[in-house]
Parts: sequence; C-alpha cells; structure tokens
Amino acid sequence: MHDNPWFVSYTVFSIAATILRLIVFRDAAIYFYLYWAGQAVYAILSLLVLYEVFESMFRHYFRLWWFKSLFPATALVAVSVAILRSASAHPTLDEKITHFVLAFEFGVRLVQGVFFVVLWFLVWLTGIRWRQYPLGISTGFGAHATFLLLASLLRSEFGTKFNFLLIYGSLAAYILALLIWLWYYSSPQPPDPERDPVPPLSREDLDHYLAAIRKIRGS
Repeated sequence: MHDNPWFVSYTVFSIAATILRLIVFRDAAIYFYLYWAGQAVYAILSLLVLYEVFESMFRHYFRLWWFKSLFPATALVAVSVAILRSASAHPTLDEKITHFVLAFEFGVRLVQGVFFVVLWFLVWLTGIRWRQYPLGISTGFGAHATFLLLASLLRSEFGTKFNFLLIYGSLAAYILALLIWLWYYSSPQPPDPERDPVPPLSREDLDHYLAAIRKIRGS
C-alpha cells in the first residue's frame, strides 16, 4: 500500500475518527462538531484518493498538458455545483454546517460514482488490467457512493419511509467497500510493463488503442 499514501491516510483517519466518536459519544455538543468535521475530512481525503488513483493509472499520459488537470477540474466543477445548488439561508450555525457538509459530500459522491463508471468503461475499452490496486480502490468508493446516491434520491422523492436505507444501508455499503478493498489487496499485483520513455505511446498502449478501435467498429 506504499504506492497509495492518500488511501493509507484515509484508512488511518477512518480508524482514528471512529475511536474519537466513540469516546465523545455521550457529549452531544462535542460529538456534533467532531462528527461533521470528520465527514468533511472524509470527503476531502476521498477526492485526494481518487486523484491518486487517476495519477497512478494514467500517469503515462500526463505528458499531455491538459490531461493532468482533467480530474481536478472535473471534481471542482461537480462539487461547486452541488454546493451552490444547495446554498440557502439557515437560522443557526449548526444547520449551516450540516447543510454545507451534506452538499459537499453529495458532490464528492457524484465524482466517485462517475469516476467508477468511467474507469470500468476504460478497462473494457482499452484492456487495462482489472486487478490493479488503484482500480480496486475506485471500485470500493464507487460502489459505496452509488448506493448512497440512490438511497438519498429515494429518501428525497418518497420521504422518511426510506430512512432505513441511509441508516443501515450506508453501513452495509461501507462494509462492501471494505471487502472489495481487502479482496484487491489480498491478490498479487500484476507487474507494470516497461515503458519506452521516448515515443509518446508505448507498443502496449498502441495495441490497446487498436483493439479498442476494432471493438468500437464491431459494436
């Protein structure tokens, strides 16, 4: 896991945050601010982890000046739109905090879900090895985010009778993400083939693109 330091940081923070929440559970005021501050940090770390995945899987294309900024720009737009669409006046500081963090989390989950779909589309299209650790990280985040987005949509459309999805389903979705991560990291990482630093694309990249073109033409 030394190749994914932000994912390690996310995991360590998750353990520390859970312990701290259990310690201050009986103090409602401290727990409130600790909980929502923790959720904001979770969201920020999630974005950093996804960028780490993006950089790890597509680092050979970072020689294109626009490619390196593609993920940060997309994430910034998605999160900003989510926050701006949810912006409204609230009478108390507590409500403003929860409203902002929930909007921020929604934007991050949207990025996670879209990134998950795009990555697996690229796996199918270009023949990227699907057992890579970064892909497993994105799959875990994507599965968790997709469930929460669907549960939030059902909750907003049909009311409180779907509260159980957010309460219990959220835990089940996170456990599923943990199982996905454990499965990927328990499997041997396939070696990364040697790349020729001179041409803009390696022979393997060219073969992947040719196979993708043939696949598109045949569909």
